[in-house]
Amino acid sequence: MTGFPRPTLAALRDQAMSNFAARLTGADMSLRRSNLVVAAIVLAGLVNGEYGYIDWIVENVFLPDTATGDYLVRWAAVKGLAREPATPAAGSVIFTGTSGMLIPSGTVLQTSDLSLQFATTAAALMGGGGSVTVAIEALSPSSGSAGNLATAAPLSLVTALAGVSGTATVAAPGLSGGTDEESDDGLRNRLLLALRQPPQGGTVSDYEQWALDVAGVTRAWAYPLHRGAGTVDLTFVMDGRTNIIPLTADVTAVQDFIGVLGGIIGVKPVTDDCLVFAPTPSAVNITITGLPTAAQAGVLAALTDLFATAMIPGGGLSFQDQLIPAVASGAAGASFAVTSPSADVAGSYGVLLQLGTVTW
Repeated sequence: MTGFPRPTLAALRDQAMSNFAARLTGADMSLRRSNLVVAAIVLAGLVNGEYGYIDWIVENVFLPDTATGDYLVRWAAVKGLAREPATPAAGSVIFTGTSGMLIPSGTVLQTSDLSLQFATTAAALMGGGGSVTVAIEALSPSSGSAGNLATAAPLSLVTALAGVSGTATVAAPGLSGGTDEESDDGLRNRLLLALRQPPQGGTVSDYEQWALDVAGVTRAWAYPLHRGAGTVDLTFVMDGRTNIIPLTADVTAVQDFIGVLGGIIGVKPVTDDCLVFAPTPSAVNITITGLPTAAQAGVLAALTDLFATAMIPGGGLSFQDQLIPAVASGAAGASFAVTSPSADVAGSYGVLLQLGTVTW
């Protein structure tokens, strides 16, 4: 079926000018400064805007695969889905000061640029060595991944505490767990998955969709019968973070949502033994020779995209079908040679290949 051919702005302008010439005796549309020419151009612009608005309405009201914003949220609600909220980062900080001084629960700290605030989640007394480690969490869940701070990052007290240094430092391994609100692309992908693969009582796609319903989870893979009859293993990643490998708390959240082993019944069938785990990352170091410096950025971007989209836990890397085409696509016609790896990289259960060091 052929769609309605939307006229271009130029075609609308010409049509308006032709209509003036045909219906207004003596009109000369060849004059550059004619009021009629100006009117035709203005009318064409207005009509072109109406066409654009109609296109937008069609894409959002009638087509779930192109809907955005509130219209996408409404489409998702029809299938019982909602946009996943942002989650706050958490971890610990180290306070220093006078031994025995109290750090109250709810003590607020902030970053140097004042953009993020955190609060202690428990009270603590300064130790004999003049320091104490206290758990904190981002005050605003909407801060998402911005709250994931590295070890030793400084945070300052919003309100001074007697005998306590005004600056605390993030304790190892840093603040983590913050994820951004689900994007339109993420919500749309879950909606389309639900439309194309409706729930069927515990299929592979069901388990993967259940994992995707947990905030921050962007891709998931189920492995039925891996530990025997009645078992399902499930792993996932969180692409909204710098480190996409889920933390222990993330694994627990997905396990609890689906149904804890031998415990709480979640969304899974009651007879299934589901084990949720984090994939094990394995870096693939790549050496490329003969490539001009100007082409290196393009190749690096292509390799980053390859590992971000094509690698799955347990899957390998094909030298000829994946690695070479990716490098060639980024090289833009420049000559090169991939010297390492020189063959396929085999996959193994639960292992997710990630891009390691690229050497030129």
